[in-house]
Amino acid sequence: MEAKSAGGDISLDAETCVLSGSGSAADFLEDHYLEGDTLKVLLEMQAFEDLSATGVSFHDLPSLSRIEGMIGGFPTIVRNGGNYALEGYVNQGGGASFATELHPRTAIGFNADTSMMYMVVVDGRQSHSAGIALPDLADILVDLGAWRAMNFDGGGSSVMVVGHEVQNSPSDGVERSVRNCCGVYSTAPEGTLSRLQIELDTLKIYKNASREFYVSGWDEHYNPKPVPDWSAADIRCASRTGSVSGQNGTYTFAASEHGENAYVYADLDGISGDSMYVHIRRLDPVLLSPQESLTDTLRPVRFRVRGVDEDGDTLSVDNRIFAFSVADSSVGTVSADGEFTGRSPGSTKIYVRYGGQSDSARVTVVVGEGEEALDRMESLEGWELQGEALDTTETGIGTCGPPGRDERRKGHTDRL
Repeated sequence: MEAKSAGGDISLDAETCVLSGSGSAADFLEDHYLEGDTLKVLLEMQAFEDLSATGVSFHDLPSLSRIEGMIGGFPTIVRNGGNYALEGYVNQGGGASFATELHPRTAIGFNADTSMMYMVVVDGRQSHSAGIALPDLADILVDLGAWRAMNFDGGGSSVMVVGHEVQNSPSDGVERSVRNCCGVYSTAPEGTLSRLQIELDTLKIYKNASREFYVSGWDEHYNPKPVPDWSAADIRCASRTGSVSGQNGTYTFAASEHGENAYVYADLDGISGDSMYVHIRRLDPVLLSPQESLTDTLRPVRFRVRGVDEDGDTLSVDNRIFAFSVADSSVGTVSADGEFTGRSPGSTKIYVRYGGQSDSARVTVVVGEGEEALDRMESLEGWELQGEALDTTETGIGTCGPPGRDERRKGHTDRL
């Protein structure tokens, strides 16, 4: 041992290494080792838990001499193709609520025969993404096809770089300086353009919705290659499914109102093409709300549509994927995003359509003149409180005198 230091930032050369400890480990190094001592470093790996009964034993480890690099992670979140996040967290020594809190996360997994590796980074601590809990992170890996996966250092260290470009939004705003990372690189020789690649294998999309996608060129070893003439590329789909527009590798698929499951194809003369499977998501039934509404010519009514998806879940969906219409346009009009505006007194129906599914609601437009007493509001009889996500234990209707009333105008106000 050449030197000891209580601080960090020691200059190193190719022949020098540092044995660093903190807390009790630092005290141990200070008390037991002196300059000039010869140190022998013994590398061992210890399993957190006995998994031999599962057929996956971490006690039967390969020779350490065959391992070229290691990065620590914690905990195991996928085991034998199943979500193991909470069990792994407890069994491997986790504490507090780290597993269920929302944070930026990084995870790596492999499929059953290790022929596929999955690398996942989830943004967090930002307005567009609060983060993800370990059980949900494990679900992503399982859906990708992971048989086993581990959580790695997250937070500001959760950064994914592909081709020298940061692909996500780090929570620190910039790449954090860290001591190590997991990198994948190719030593294959450079070739010539030999294939087109669509970035997505499968696209799940609603009818009338659109999604941008990218097409790129590669050589036979999957090195990226520029496409010299994008105008010669044929990016297409069946007209019954939708349409494709765009240029120079950036395209938009727009699903039709009566779209069917089909493929988007990318071809270029003389090289291999690619395809993307398009799955049109079903909504059956669609539900329009409010079912009854009363308005005038000054206040628009915003309609909302929910749909029951293929898994039986009721979802609020972007109004722009639906087709709205009004039965009597003399009473009012409805916009493409479901906003009704009254024109004249009357009653009419509003229709919404999603492919072969439809629903309707009634809206009444009233235009009055002068002053009319609707209710003296001295009693709650006949009044009903309704709303969405309403906490009925903390919300109610009561009566009180109007603020600032005088003897000339007596009355009551209902207070929510």
